[in-house]
Amino acid sequence: MATSAAAAMAVARRRVFSHFFAANAVTPENAVPFATDRRLQQRQFERFLARGVIREAKPGRYYVDMPAWNAWHSDTHMRLKIVLLAAVLVIGGVLFFTLGKG
Repeated sequence: MATSAAAAMAVARRRVFSHFFAANAVTPENAVPFATDRRLQQRQFERFLARGVIREAKPGRYYVDMPAWNAWHSDTHMRLKIVLLAAVLVIGGVLFFTLGKG
């Protein structure tokens, strides 16, 4: 269940950013409106707006702040690498202690 929820959030996040990247809305001059009837996409949009990754240039017109997006993207990838390394270490430890006793 958690995996499908994470996948749904990732899809919503990609669709939000795709909206802006397809319109080249990466500067205040190229800001575009954002509207969706999908609740999860709206939540992702609001989350990134609150974090400053998406910014409002004029009322109702938004763009992706690329330095903030790059920082968020790098941080996300670093956390993923840490989680994967921890999982490998745990699995390795379990295998070492269970197979090493034989």
